[in-house]
Amino acid sequence: MNKLKIFPICLGISLYVLVITCIVSCQPHPVPEGITVTQLEHPSLQAHLISKLGNQIRPWVVLVSGSSGGYFPDHHVYGLVEQGYDILSLACFGVEGTPDKLVEIPLEYVQSAIDYARSELGGDSRGVVLMGPSRGGELALLYASHFHDVDGVIAYSPGTLVIPETIHVWDAADLRSSWSLGGDPVPFAPMPLMPEEPGWVDFHGMYSSLWADSAVVAQARIPVEQITCPVLLLAGEA
Repeated sequence: MNKLKIFPICLGISLYVLVITCIVSCQPHPVPEGITVTQLEHPSLQAHLISKLGNQIRPWVVLVSGSSGGYFPDHHVYGLVEQGYDILSLACFGVEGTPDKLVEIPLEYVQSAIDYARSELGGDSRGVVLMGPSRGGELALLYASHFHDVDGVIAYSPGTLVIPETIHVWDAADLRSSWSLGGDPVPFAPMPLMPEEPGWVDFHGMYSSLWADSAVVAQARIPVEQITCPVLLLAGEA
């Protein structure tokens, strides 16, 4: 797909999801008429297909969630589907058939989802965009740095460095990479552990401390210069 065309598509997708996420409430969210949500029947992928009959031109969006795991909430993307973008919502951990924690998730798992979207869902002709928020944005950037089979990347508030899973980890010796490639853990920056005592958590300070060791930064930095497709990055100021 033409790179000049994919960037405005990525921008439109991103702005839509950002607005919907801000206004969505806790009320039940019925599936709009014309949209179908189905569990993908696949031996190795845990995914929802959120689509609408007639969507045949705009790209498929492979969507990965953040540190909460499971599926990105289906109802957050109904309007996006209404605009012509079908969604393959991929659960990387936290649901049956996937790891319990965000620990050494294979990048090849995402590759399988991209391959499926291309070969079985018409992604070869429509295009495939990879999108994720937070840790999902980290995954999207890391993936596109090593694999060149997506037509665009949208990353919401991703990190610059690969960091480990820190939830329910109380000993630095137990820290493990969140991702793997070729069966090996992806090098990561050793994130400070959460304080055990109650009180404010200085996330800015925790992340800033990762940059103190240049050797750690060199090994854990996501090599975004290797990405060959358009990238849309959305992030706030520190």
